[in-house]
Amino acid sequence: MKNYLTEDKRVWEIEKFLSEEELSMLDSHIEKTEWVTQEGWSNPLWFNNTSVFPDPSFIIDKVSAATDHAYSWNSIGIIMRIPIGGGLNSHVDNYNDPKSGEKNNFMSATLYLNDNYEGGELYYEYLKIDYKPKRGSIVFHPGFENIYKHGVRKVTGGSDRYAMGLVGKSLT
Repeated sequence: MKNYLTEDKRVWEIEKFLSEEELSMLDSHIEKTEWVTQEGWSNPLWFNNTSVFPDPSFIIDKVSAATDHAYSWNSIGIIMRIPIGGGLNSHVDNYNDPKSGEKNNFMSATLYLNDNYEGGELYYEYLKIDYKPKRGSIVFHPGFENIYKHGVRKVTGGSDRYAMGLVGKSLT
């Protein structure tokens, strides 16, 4: 069931999107990954703090169904780690077509793989929303509009924060 985070119903969450069995597969992958952290880290260093999950097809199928098959979702399962002390500055998920260079109408989704950290809230700068996602939940929002500029507050304790980002290009 969708839980809308904005009045316009363009930002929403689905709790318990993944089962504990599915999350356990992802946990196992995270445990096997050798993560690199750099001093003074405040933004994800994509090549040092990400890992590609080998077969995210079960996730892509669920995400596609949750968005009524209106988007073509990327098939790369990139897991991002934000260590304690790290965060992510607010940004818009820009995506430009590699052939034409034009911006595409697309949706972003973030799947939350843990919630045993302190801080690390998802925030929308202009919407004045701070949200602490639960393990196994997913949040969807338009990826290209400045009003949905978002980031991650500093992780202050507990565990590192793990999430998987996905991008869906509109089929219309």
